[in-house]
Amino acid sequence: MARILVVDPLLVSEGFGIGPGWAGPEHEIVLPGGFEPDDLRPLLPDAEAILTAHAPVTEEMLALAPKLRLVAKPGAGVDNIDATA
Repeated sequence: MARILVVDPLLVSEGFGIGPGWAGPEHEIVLPGGFEPDDLRPLLPDAEAILTAHAPVTEEMLALAPKLRLVAKPGAGVDNIDATA
């Protein structure tokens, strides 16, 4: 089961509606208690995917996620993702 960490509060809003079961039974959607770096740090080591919209995905976040295989965002562009890290 892949663990997908949601790092952007916009994605859990009514408009997007991402929550448990959103990606099907073969994936676990992880919704943090908050979206500040201190809320996300303990969840990053087990994340296999990060889902964002506008929230930045920083070099620190990528370094803390050794199992990470995918960073995804709806829409166009990757200006909020540290792609050089």
